[in-house]
Amino acid sequence: MPRANTLSHEECGQDQVGVLEESRALSVMRVASVMHAGKVYLGLLRSISATQFSVELNAKIPSGDVVVVSFRDGQEITGTITRDFGETAKISLHEPIDVDDCLAFVGRAQNSANRRLPRVSINRKIGLREVETGSTATVELVDVSQCGAKVRFGTDAKIRGSVSLRLDDLGVHHGQVRWRAGQEVGLSFNIPISLHRLAKWIES
Repeated sequence: MPRANTLSHEECGQDQVGVLEESRALSVMRVASVMHAGKVYLGLLRSISATQFSVELNAKIPSGDVVVVSFRDGQEITGTITRDFGETAKISLHEPIDVDDCLAFVGRAQNSANRRLPRVSINRKIGLREVETGSTATVELVDVSQCGAKVRFGTDAKIRGSVSLRLDDLGVHHGQVRWRAGQEVGLSFNIPISLHRLAKWIES
């Protein structure tokens, strides 16, 4: 009798593992920035596989458009919007990734002493108050993240210590001066701004 064309247990197992590795999607909760057409949007990565991301966005990006997903550790992954379900977009990656390596790399950055949430460049005038002296100023908001911001004064900045910022619809947020360089000052917020509120404010 001719031998049936079947796979051995080992071959079958290897083939199944390959299929599972390619299709495996892990549920995650990672903040990322999504760059599209010269703009940067804050997003929440909901699931990740070797070939696809699912990202919650407060922006409508047309299917077929190319985007770059950037994590706080500097990783940048390019893909194409394939489907849009309301606030959740599916992104097909241009090159397969190693899911474990990607998450481990992101995790190391999140646990590092110098971790940074994605920052969005913005050009908006806001009010700033130095708590100790009570002095106020209108400054330019250069960039912002959930945990901090960079602002620019009209002259060399002398401000220090605790500050409060009025961010229009986001209300007043309190923070600390972390660094000064000429006219620019780096601030950290005492309480992080929620991702959804910040993303909607940026888009408004």
